[in-house]
Amino acid sequence: MLGILSLMALNLNQILNSSLAGRFILAGIVNTLFGWTIFSTLIILGMNVKVSLFFGMVFGILFNYMTIGGYAFKKFSKLIFFKFILSNIFIYFLNILMLSLVQKKIEEVILGQFLLLPLLATISFIIMKKIVFKG
Repeated sequence: MLGILSLMALNLNQILNSSLAGRFILAGIVNTLFGWTIFSTLIILGMNVKVSLFFGMVFGILFNYMTIGGYAFKKFSKLIFFKFILSNIFIYFLNILMLSLVQKKIEEVILGQFLLLPLLATISFIIMKKIVFKG
């Protein structure tokens, strides 16, 4: 049984590391946990939702650029970094809009943000692939 689980884990690791989408997913999981932890901690400490999202984004930008740019897309440049920052600003405002809509149905902001993560990750991947790291 342990051998089968080890083989499955190895195959999953190979699949995730061998494709752009797989590397983006791995980097995204780490980045999401990092940003969501900052956001959630600030919410628990009593910060405003927009301020919490902002600090989650700001603290995550350099970390995310290294993981997404270096690990997932394997590209770095000043122009890419500038486009990366602009795309994150766009995603930040989109996140605020979407979270405000979700909060009309789900009062708990941390849960609402958690539920938005898959959609925001998908949008982020498309923007990163088609605009920021294209070519």
